[in-house]
Amino acid sequence: MSQPTAAEVESYRFGGSRARPRKNIPANTLRGVHYLKKPHSLKTKYPTAAIAIDVQCCQDSTIHVLDVTEQVQLSDLNNCRVVIGPCVGSVLIMDCTNCVISVAAEQIRLRDVTSSELRVFAPTASECVVLETSRDIAIRAWDAAYPQLNAQFALAGWGAGATNNWARVYDFSPPADSAAPNHRLVDESTQAASRWCELSIEGSTVREIVSSQPSVEGCECPIAAADGT
Repeated sequence: MSQPTAAEVESYRFGGSRARPRKNIPANTLRGVHYLKKPHSLKTKYPTAAIAIDVQCCQDSTIHVLDVTEQVQLSDLNNCRVVIGPCVGSVLIMDCTNCVISVAAEQIRLRDVTSSELRVFAPTASECVVLETSRDIAIRAWDAAYPQLNAQFALAGWGAGATNNWARVYDFSPPADSAAPNHRLVDESTQAASRWCELSIEGSTVREIVSSQPSVEGCECPIAAADGT
């Protein structure tokens, strides 16, 4: 089978650059940018390729990885909206703040993440969401619907009847007994009108439409028709 070109592999890395204090190099943060990987651009196009996405140092930006991957790393994001489609491996989220992240993955690890919301599809029965030195994290069920998502779930091995174990969370750095918990689970029944976020892809633009059920033509979610939470 074909493999991604060198230019495609290079495009799997996006963002600015971290500070290097020892060399007196300041951070370079991209602001107001949009990173998009469309459906059928990653593992659905190259099923045998080991595809890893690395996004770092973005602010006030949108990140949409709308295809199957094996690994994703997000670091140094501030006030960003992120959607990560099915990842058959792990998603590592580090040093992010004030972000809203929809992520479907076998394992999701947060380190030094603050004041953010995680919207999770977790297909395994163990603790798929792992926190470390993170605080003020709201966790709710996966909310995204977009074209070809059903086929992507199938490719990831999450076929019909897959259960979303989004509420299984393990905190490596639990607070002291008198302190507030580092995370809280969001009751979906209190947010029925905004349960789903439909992504409509028009060229290089992604529009998000909030609704009680996915209804935009071509948008799909394999757990939308039933209580998958």
